[in-house]
Amino acid sequence: MSFSTALVWLSIHPIYRHLLVLLCGIALAKVMNMVVILWCYSRHNALLWQSAIMLLCPSLFLALSFTCDDIFTLCWTLLLSWFLLALCVIDIRCYLLPDKLTLPLLWLGLISHSNASTATLRDAVYGAMLGYLAMRGIYWAGKKLIGREGLGYGDFKLMAALGAWLGWMSLPLVATFASVLGMVLFLLRYIVTKNSGALPFGPSLAISGLVIYISQPTLYSG
Repeated sequence: MSFSTALVWLSIHPIYRHLLVLLCGIALAKVMNMVVILWCYSRHNALLWQSAIMLLCPSLFLALSFTCDDIFTLCWTLLLSWFLLALCVIDIRCYLLPDKLTLPLLWLGLISHSNASTATLRDAVYGAMLGYLAMRGIYWAGKKLIGREGLGYGDFKLMAALGAWLGWMSLPLVATFASVLGMVLFLLRYIVTKNSGALPFGPSLAISGLVIYISQPTLYSG
């Protein structure tokens, strides 16, 4: 069976596609656990986090398999979701968004548009550039006005990566949704734990970016 025939077969038989995606999610959850341990090696709650990843990654993959009919779109969506979930976990655990994940994510975003129209690819390039510059500007303004670093350099690069995947026109939506989500998460944490310390912004960006990426065909269809 050729590769193209296999893709057609998976498209015609959704139940097998969902099963394959679930199995891929389980396998990639194990890879994600190794990646997280690489940057956040700690025995504190390690088993809890590993179990959470083994549950979250396959569940997310399975849910996404119902959102995409086109097998190529599904593959790109799963790739994006894997990177974003890994970045979420690492940022929550050790307040870090590693360059070795954010930079490949940026390049993959540009590559995902390589077969699209020139205008779409241009929007992705502008998205990467403006995403980085906008976050850098917010960081600089916050540091000058209130004397605090509200964002990290990893946030700049994650926003640039999301700009590459989504295009520059989606950046205001990502920033708005991420800001609202960040405030909600901060309030919930404060209500539950009375902790008013810094909250990593990477997960809010990642969740907002993935939701908008999945919703884009609906948002811009008219």
